[in-house]
Amino acid sequence: MIFKMSSNIEIEKLLPRFKALSNCFPQVIAAYLFGSHVSGRPTPLSDIDVGVLLNEDLPDMKSFRIEMSLLGELQKIFNTDNIDLVILNKAPLPIQYSATSGILLFSNNHEKRTDFEEYVRKYYIDCLPIYREYREEFFKRLREVKMQNG
Repeated sequence: MIFKMSSNIEIEKLLPRFKALSNCFPQVIAAYLFGSHVSGRPTPLSDIDVGVLLNEDLPDMKSFRIEMSLLGELQKIFNTDNIDLVILNKAPLPIQYSATSGILLFSNNHEKRTDFEEYVRKYYIDCLPIYREYREEFFKRLREVKMQNG
């Protein structure tokens, strides 16, 4: 599959760079491209969303250093500073689901990655009715406020 981003970058051409990146960051279990560039709906203000799953036994400071180094490398690969790097271990469930439904850039641990993906899909599907109800209530109240304020 050839994936073209709005900037006409072909992900397939970048895959060797992601492979090299995976070798430099063994603490990263998996990395995903997701968001508007994957869904085909980017705007001029869209950033490039990358989600990474880290080994859970990393101390916070080590995790932070990896995050900053990885962000710098992603900026070089995509040739832009407009990267939103999300640590999936700490992200809300809907973001985890969106990321794991995106494009897998690399995986350093197949078993941990697939366990995480299975966990996310299971709990997201379980929580989906709650998310929908919350969203409907939110927009209902938003319309009410708009009607009250004219």
